[in-house]
Amino acid sequence: MKGLRCFIALTCVAAAVGCKPPGPPPSAVQGTIFIRQQVCDIDDFKKAFLKPGLLKSQGFTAYGISRDLQDPKTYILAFQCSDLEKAVDYIRSSSFHIACVGAGLGLPLMWAGVDVKLGRGTPAKSTGGGLVVVRYEFRDYGAWEKSFEADNRWIFHAGNESLYRLSGNPDSVIVAYETPDPRAILDQLDSHDFQNAQEASGVIRRETWSGITLEKGTF
Repeated sequence: MKGLRCFIALTCVAAAVGCKPPGPPPSAVQGTIFIRQQVCDIDDFKKAFLKPGLLKSQGFTAYGISRDLQDPKTYILAFQCSDLEKAVDYIRSSSFHIACVGAGLGLPLMWAGVDVKLGRGTPAKSTGGGLVVVRYEFRDYGAWEKSFEADNRWIFHAGNESLYRLSGNPDSVIVAYETPDPRAILDQLDSHDFQNAQEASGVIRRETWSGITLEKGTF
């Protein structure tokens, strides 16, 4: 968590001291980017965007592609990054949107989080395996963190949940579950018991993405 506080502080300071001589660059912060996006042709997207040498040079280390459970034309793309800020800047400045959809479809939704806890995940080719990504907003991160660590109602598949602190928003986190059965995770999220756990921990808003994992790889 110390690295996260340093990252936030450096971001704030950079905006305030633009007229001063540049100092040493801030240390790269590891993180993960999740994008929910309509894609016209996933094979065309992979040819246009998943270029290992280029992406590695821009701070990307691994990727995952999942098809949305509700909309087969929508995908959840996960990118692990050795330099989160650099990777986010690249996606924003590149032809990512054109590579995904061309013209006429919606803009991508992107969540970028600093790595706090990484789970062991599921095998890349698990039959029927999937991904559930949940963004939580709450009144106080410290209170929520204590609940997350102490209340076993938050743990659906021990070791398979990963936690990220949302970049630029100290009272939001992303929790990602890699699971053989994403629908079972969705059922647990909507259960009365878990709703009570959320309320007790101070959650005020929740948004959920879910998909069937098609492919994983490294750069």
